[in-house]
Amino acid sequence: MIMANENLTNNKIPFFSVCVPVYNVEKYLRECLDSVLNQTEQDFEIILIDDGSTDNSNLICDEYVAKYPDKISAYHKINEGQFIARFSAISHARGQYLLFLDSDDFFEKDAFCEIKKTIEETGADLVLFGYKKYLRGKYINECISDYEDNQVFDKHGKKELYQDIVSKDSLNAIWQKCVRKDLVVITDDVFNYVGLNQGEDRLLSLSILDNASKIVYLGKALYVYRFNEASTTKNNTLKNYKSIEIVDGFVASYAKKWNVDEDVISNKEANRVQLGFSCAFSLAKQVINKTKNIEELKQAITYIANDKVFTCALNKYGKDLSTFKQKVCARIVKGNARGIIRLVKAHRILTKIRQKLKG
Repeated sequence: MIMANENLTNNKIPFFSVCVPVYNVEKYLRECLDSVLNQTEQDFEIILIDDGSTDNSNLICDEYVAKYPDKISAYHKINEGQFIARFSAISHARGQYLLFLDSDDFFEKDAFCEIKKTIEETGADLVLFGYKKYLRGKYINECISDYEDNQVFDKHGKKELYQDIVSKDSLNAIWQKCVRKDLVVITDDVFNYVGLNQGEDRLLSLSILDNASKIVYLGKALYVYRFNEASTTKNNTLKNYKSIEIVDGFVASYAKKWNVDEDVISNKEANRVQLGFSCAFSLAKQVINKTKNIEELKQAITYIANDKVFTCALNKYGKDLSTFKQKVCARIVKGNARGIIRLVKAHRILTKIRQKLKG
């Protein structure tokens, strides 16, 4: 149940609702919120969903509500994951268009102005835009798609986008989208995905892309993504595997609906083999480092071995893997956890030897 701290005093319907899920980001939250408050376009509201933070993030939320009661509302809830937090924000949003902001990231100062201008000029119900990567106080690079600036995708031109969201990661992030609110449909089954921690952006993006009638790509980097080397999206765990398994099921359904090319779907299936390998490899390293126990590895490989998509894809594409990956995957299928650990130990030794020889 959501416990609300709602102090919004402005009754005007804003153009944008900025949805911000918040969880243990006290270090970055002020910079995040200030990037919205300092926008050149001020027709917006901010919806903060504190997803059970255990640091001072909840207090910072309340601090900003007190300072900007006409702009910000905050809701405090138990921890259910970012996916549910985003839908909670959407359910409270009053704006015509939704923007999404992760609470350790920020927007460029003219982002809202550029997006609003595009919507007013084109009538788009979905705007896609580029972003910058940010690490240790520096911009690493800009991520702009190959689409033309202001390229329009209508009913008959969406096939290219469909192909890309099924086969690539470049369109996954929900924070590089501005979507008309009525394109997002909240159904009861949303809450079946409490704890989903991988692929949740793609899951939400699929239905939005499907529902949109006119999509415009804005070839400018308007969002700044703080690259976190310790991010949970980099941890290959069984929980992550299960999350991707759920999302892949939806991807397959939409791919069929959209008549996506078979080779694109095949490439997606091949990725499941890499995911299974990565999960087993990561857990084996943690067992060796004594941060996980072998039972967790056994549980994971048993689950993966029983995943028909993994085993079928391994039969189809296993020959394309490196010898090391083939050996690990073979032991996954056999349920041989100790064999995987021995392989990973040997791999570590060989890697160190190669590094010394190069040095």
